[in-house]
Amino acid sequence: MLRGLLTRGPRHAAAGEGGPAAERQRQIGLGVVEALDLALTPAGDAAPDDLISTFNLAQALLELDPDKHRDEADRLLLQVIEAQPYGELAERAKDLRSSIARRDLRADQPDGLRQDAVSYCLQALQLFEGMDQQRFLAVLSEVGAVGQGGLQINEPGTSRSLKTLPGSWSDLALACLIHVGMKRLMPDEDSGLGIGAEYEEALRLHRG
Repeated sequence: MLRGLLTRGPRHAAAGEGGPAAERQRQIGLGVVEALDLALTPAGDAAPDDLISTFNLAQALLELDPDKHRDEADRLLLQVIEAQPYGELAERAKDLRSSIARRDLRADQPDGLRQDAVSYCLQALQLFEGMDQQRFLAVLSEVGAVGQGGLQINEPGTSRSLKTLPGSWSDLALACLIHVGMKRLMPDEDSGLGIGAEYEEALRLHRG
């Protein structure tokens, strides 16, 4: 298959030849070629490692150009998670999606706190404080399910409705609900959304 173009032949360099940078470029190339193999494979002949190929392509796209390929990589990672929600591969895909979210969060404000995220975290703290456990879990479950579909946290015009909460919510507000909710359930864990500093500032304001 196409993978052979990078793994055999007189021009193929041995692993490590050319130093770490060359080896990394080779690994990126392998990820792309694996995905091309997958795209050219008839549906009935799909191999068991198709999801690994999909993950490798997403990873390669982000390595090549995270700005240009952000949406396509996120779509591929979501495809992996939906097909196999649990296990090591799913966790790796979720971690990579979290890195995309963290990058998105800092895109418009690379230095300092995002005050909009601080405000949303403070709102979430106040909201959850007045809830009983049953309703809190229902809200967190719904928001988490929405988050699995991908959140455009740098798009201020996004607006979503929830069954468990009134009003409309931006994707950044939903991300803050997820982070604050996770902190309430598991204080030592992190959501991976990159808003830990904003949460800590909101917590300080909330405690007065």
